[in-house]
Amino acid sequence: MPRSRRPFTAHDCLRLQACSDPQLAPDRRMLAWVRTWADAERNGYQAQLMLTSLTSGTSQALTAAPLVAAQPRWSPDGQTLAYVATTPRSSAPQLYTIPASGGTPRQLTTIRGGVVQPTWSPEGQSISLQPLVYPPPPPAATPYERFTRDILVTQQPLVAHQSWGQPSHCVVVTLHGEPKVSIIPITLEDAALSRTLTPIETPCSGICNLQSTIVNGISPCQAPAVAASQAYTWPSIGDQIMLAACHDTAGHALIALLADQFNPGDLYLLHADTAAQRLTTLNAGLLNELLLAPCLRFSHSKTQGWVIPPQGYCSGQRYPAILDLRPHPPSFKPAWQTYAAQGYAVICGEGVAHQAAFELVAAACASYPFIDPKRIVIIGGPDVVHVAETQPTYPLIADCRQQPHLTPELHLKAKPRATLVLATSNHYAGEQLYTSLGQRGVAVELVRLPSTNHPLLPALRPWHHVFALERCLAWLNRAGGL
Repeated sequence: MPRSRRPFTAHDCLRLQACSDPQLAPDRRMLAWVRTWADAERNGYQAQLMLTSLTSGTSQALTAAPLVAAQPRWSPDGQTLAYVATTPRSSAPQLYTIPASGGTPRQLTTIRGGVVQPTWSPEGQSISLQPLVYPPPPPAATPYERFTRDILVTQQPLVAHQSWGQPSHCVVVTLHGEPKVSIIPITLEDAALSRTLTPIETPCSGICNLQSTIVNGISPCQAPAVAASQAYTWPSIGDQIMLAACHDTAGHALIALLADQFNPGDLYLLHADTAAQRLTTLNAGLLNELLLAPCLRFSHSKTQGWVIPPQGYCSGQRYPAILDLRPHPPSFKPAWQTYAAQGYAVICGEGVAHQAAFELVAAACASYPFIDPKRIVIIGGPDVVHVAETQPTYPLIADCRQQPHLTPELHLKAKPRATLVLATSNHYAGEQLYTSLGQRGVAVELVRLPSTNHPLLPALRPWHHVFALERCLAWLNRAGGL
C-alpha cells in the first residue's frame, strides 16, 4: 500500500539539494555541475563537483567534503577541470584542478582573500582569476594610481566567460611545470596586453546566467537562442523557470537548469531535434514524500498572477492570505509551501508595484473565493512599508536581508499596523527600519540573523533559515488574529 504524503514543513528545507553552474565539456559528452546541500550537524553547507555522462546519464562526484567546491571550468582539451574551493580552515576560495577522469585535487593558489571566476587561456596553459582582495600596489605608486586601480573604463561589450583575463586586475596561474602565480594589471590602453582582452571563441562551453527567465508554454531555450543570434527550434517542455543554462559553441545542445512549482530545480539536456532528457533527480526522494500545493493562475490587468492555495482548503470557507511582493518567479518556494501547509494562501505576481498591490489582491479574490480579503499580510523588501501610506490596516513583513540601505522617506511617512522585520548582521537596513517604526509607536518585532559572509555559499545558514520561517509563522498567527 503506498505511503500517504504529508505537507511541507520548515525542517524539510534541511533536506533540499540544489544543482548549479552547469558546464558542458568541449566534446559535449560530459557535464560538470555543482551539487549543494545543507549540513545540519554543522549548521552549514557542503558543495561538490559532479560529473554526468550525457550518453549514459550516470553521475559521479569529483570532489568530496570538507572541500566546498564551485565554478567548474573545462580546459580547452576537455581533460581537466579548474574550480575554486574553500576548506574548513579558510573561507578564502583558492584555485584547484582535477582530471576529468577523477583523481586527487591539486591546489594551485594560496592568495590572501581568495580568487573566483577561473578562465582558461585558449591554449590551456594558463588560468586567469579574479581576486577578491586586490593585491598591494607597487611601492612607487602615486595615490591616484593606488586608488583607481579597480575602475574599469571600456567601449567594448562585456561578454561573461568569453574573454581570457579579467578587467582591471587578474591573477594568472601558469600551468607549465611548477604552477607560477602572477598578478597582472590589465588596462585597455596597454597594447602589450591587448590580446588578453580580445573576446575569443574557445572550445569550452558558453554559460548564460538567465536569472529567473519565465517560460510560459514555449520553448525554454528561446531566450539563449535569441541571445546567441542563432535560429534554433528547441523542444517545448511547458511552463518552467530557467535558472541557468550552458550551450556548446556550435549550438547543437543546451543544458538548462529548470525549476517548476513542484521541483526546486534539475538539469535537462535539450537538443534541437530530440525530446528533452532529464539528467538529475536531486530531490526525488523528498518530493515523493510531500503533498505540495500548486500555483494557480489568474489575470491581473496585463500582468500574470498566481495563487498558492492552502492545503486541504474547503469550498465555502475563507482563509488568510500572504501577498508576496518580492520579485520571485512562480516556482517551488519552501516558504510558500510552508505557509500553504499551515492554512495560508499565497498571492504573487509579475513585477507588481506597491501602488497596484491591492488591485492584485482584488483580482486574486475574484478568481479564488477562498481568499479572505480582510485577512491579508504583505511581505516585501524594506520599502513594503510604503503600502501603509494608503492601507495602514494590513500587517507587514519587511524582508531586509538583501538590501543594505533604506531610502530616507521610509523613516518619515508610513505607520503600518504591525510589522515583522527580517534582517542580517551584515546589513543595517533592518535595524534602521525597526528603530524608526518603534519610535512611531508601531508594534514591531526584529529578527536579526547572523550572516555567513561565505563567498561561495548562501548567506543564511540552514538552521537560521528554518528558524526564520517558523518565526514568521508564529508572527503571522499572532498578527491581527490571523
